[in-house]
Amino acid sequence: MKLIKIVKNNFAYKLVALLLAATTYMYVQGEIGIKGIGISDRELTKDIVSKVVPVKVIVKGEPPAGYRILASSIKVNPDKVIIIGKKDDLSRISNIETQEIDIRKFTNTQSLSVSLMPAENAINISSKVVTVEIPIVSLH
Repeated sequence: MKLIKIVKNNFAYKLVALLLAATTYMYVQGEIGIKGIGISDRELTKDIVSKVVPVKVIVKGEPPAGYRILASSIKVNPDKVIIIGKKDDLSRISNIETQEIDIRKFTNTQSLSVSLMPAENAINISSKVVTVEIPIVSLH
């Protein structure tokens, strides 16, 4: 009973709010719609390109005494990523680096999920995280 009374008492306010919302929506669509400001989709994306670049693993330090890293056998998955951005910005990017991996305590092969460093001025990167396998062997 109270609910019906509340709805009836506030019905006029709700109707006015609905009409104002609909009017505002139509006005905004006309003012800032793509056609409303004279910009086509083609103009917005004409300088946007994609580029495939290799992932570069950044390693810090050396394993403990008696162990060594097999640097030539480091595996990355995916080993390449697609970056998207303005043509001029992407022309200066030759690879994407991982966050630094500290191997000073590693005494065996490690498989890690590692974030990629942001690419300067890139709009998007196809993968933000890669899996890195770092082979560590005993010298004994």
